[in-house]
Amino acid sequence: MRYNDAYSPTFCLFEVRKYLLYILSLLLLCLFFTSPLLAQSHLQFTSQFSDPIPLHEATDSAYIYLYLEAKAGAKSDIHPAVPLNISLVLDRSGSMSGAKMDYAKEAAKFVIENLNNNDLISIITYDQDVQVVSYSGSAKPKRKLKKLVDMIGVKGATNLSGGMLEGFNQVASTYDANYINHILLMSDGYANKGITDPLRLQDTVQYLNRNQNITLSTFGLGADFDEDLMETLSDYGGGNYHFIHKATKVPGVFLQELSDLQSVIARRMLLKVQFPSDRMELSKVFGYPYLQDSTNMDALLIPFNDVTAHETQAVLVRFLVWKQEVHKESDEGQVAATFTYEDTALTNEVQTNRVTIKKDSTILSNIVLFEANQTTREAISQTEKGLLSRGIELVRENETYMDQQFKSFQPDSLLQAQYQHNSQYIKDVKQHADQSTYKRKMIQKFAKYHSYRLRKKK
Repeated sequence: MRYNDAYSPTFCLFEVRKYLLYILSLLLLCLFFTSPLLAQSHLQFTSQFSDPIPLHEATDSAYIYLYLEAKAGAKSDIHPAVPLNISLVLDRSGSMSGAKMDYAKEAAKFVIENLNNNDLISIITYDQDVQVVSYSGSAKPKRKLKKLVDMIGVKGATNLSGGMLEGFNQVASTYDANYINHILLMSDGYANKGITDPLRLQDTVQYLNRNQNITLSTFGLGADFDEDLMETLSDYGGGNYHFIHKATKVPGVFLQELSDLQSVIARRMLLKVQFPSDRMELSKVFGYPYLQDSTNMDALLIPFNDVTAHETQAVLVRFLVWKQEVHKESDEGQVAATFTYEDTALTNEVQTNRVTIKKDSTILSNIVLFEANQTTREAISQTEKGLLSRGIELVRENETYMDQQFKSFQPDSLLQAQYQHNSQYIKDVKQHADQSTYKRKMIQKFAKYHSYRLRKKK
C-alpha cells in the first residue's frame, strides 16, 4: 500500500516537531513577558554624583551632591490594576457651605462611580466632631453610597486631625497588603480642633505611614486653608498635595488622583543611601522626607512609596565634606544606594535594584533646580512674614545664581519653568500688594504649589 505524501510518516514527524517548537516558543514568550527583567524595564533608575563644589573661595570645605531618580514608564497589561482600599475624608465645617460642599459631594460620587467592585471605600466627614458616613466596605453598592454622600450637611469648626485619624482607622480595619491602602483628605480651613500643632501632626502621619503602610494625599480648597500643613501631611504621608483654587475644579482633581492610584507600577518603594559619616556630613535632603537612625548615622532611608505610570520620583542629597577630605579620591566609591520595591507585575515579590554611583556632570542641572527651588520657597516665606525687601533680595540673588549656572549648560524645560517662577513671583506680589487679602493669599498659595510641583518634577 502506497502512502499519500501528505500523510507519510516523515511528514507527520515534521509536523509534530513544528508544533512542539511553536508551543515551546509560546512558553518562552510567556516566561519572558512575566520575568523580573521585563517588569523592571518599566522602571528606570538614575544616579548622578558630583565633584566637590566649594562653599566659597575662602574655604576648602565643599558640598558633594548625590541625585537619585526612579522613573516609571507606561502601564502595560502585565501590570494588573491593584485593588484599592481608600477612605474619603471630607471637611464639612461651616466654611464649606454652598458651592464648596456641592462640588465636594460631586467629587465623592465620581470617585465612588469609578471604583471597581473589588475595591473598598469608607466615607468620613468632620467639623468639630467626626462622623463615619460609611464604614470601610465594598464599593459595590454605589447607589447607596452616593445617597449617603447626598445627605452630608455643613456645620461647626475644623477637627482635621480627628477626620484624618479616623481615615487611618477605617483603612486599617480592612487593610490588605495586596491592596493600595490610601486616604484622600480634603479641607478648606485651618485645623482649630483636636491636634493642631503642625509638628505633632507631621510626626503622627509619618509614624502611621511607616508602620501601617497607609498613604495619604491632601486636597486644599480655596484661600483659607493651611497650605504648609497640607503639603507636609502629604509629604510625610507618602501621597500627593493638591491645591484647588476654585470649587468647580474639585471633581476633576479627585478623579486624577484616583486615576493615578489605579495605574501604580511599583509599591512601597524605599531608597536606602549609605555613606561614610566620618568623611561626609549629611547637609540636606531635597525632594522627600527621610529617616535616619541615631544609632547608624551612615545610612538614611527615603520612602518613595507608590510609583505610578509616567511618574518621576527624585531626590537630591547634599553632603558637606570637611577640609581635610575635599581632595581625597573616589568619594563615589564610598556611597551606596539601593531601591527596594514591589512590582505590580510580580505579585508578592520584593525587587532590589542597587544603582551604580558614578560621577556625572549632568547632575549640575538637578543641583540648580533643587537649590533654586529652595531659595524661591524661602523668598515666598519671607514675603509671607511681611519681609518684602528680603523676599525681593532672595529672588534677585536666585536669578543671578541661575544666570551664572546657565553659562555652562543649557537649561531644560523644568529649569526654565523654575527660572520663570522665581522672577514672576515678586512681580505678582508687587502688582497685587494693595489688593484684597483674598488675592494676596491666593498668590501665596499658587506660588507655593508651583514650587511643590517643580520640586516633585510634575
